[in-house]
Amino acid sequence: MRFTPGWAILWYFIPIANLWKPYQAMKEIWKASADPHDPGAAETSRLLPWWWFLWILSNIVGQVLVRVGLAAKEVDALIGANLLMVVSDGLDIVLDLVLLAIIDRIWRMQMSRFANRPTSGEPQTQPAPGASSV
Repeated sequence: MRFTPGWAILWYFIPIANLWKPYQAMKEIWKASADPHDPGAAETSRLLPWWWFLWILSNIVGQVLVRVGLAAKEVDALIGANLLMVVSDGLDIVLDLVLLAIIDRIWRMQMSRFANRPTSGEPQTQPAPGASSV
């Protein structure tokens, strides 16, 4: 894998690179979990682009919210900032649910591979593509 666990996390904190590197790391984790022997051939879920879109959108809305909240001096402006916070919180809930679905799918793929691994006494051979397991 190109991304180590440490870099998969650190990319979130590096300006500019944090706009695409965390997505690439998550995509690599997904593909390696789906097919550790040939990750390049593995399909990715449609959830990944949605997760990343919601992540970027949530950060933009959060930045707008901070600026609107700091500039609010009148009651109407404070009410507007509060409404924006409700929208932001709703967006974060959807983002969290999508991320939980991704984590669950990755966990299931990894546990499936773990459960089907040979024990220490068995040889670790892969069946030929299209071979029957009879």
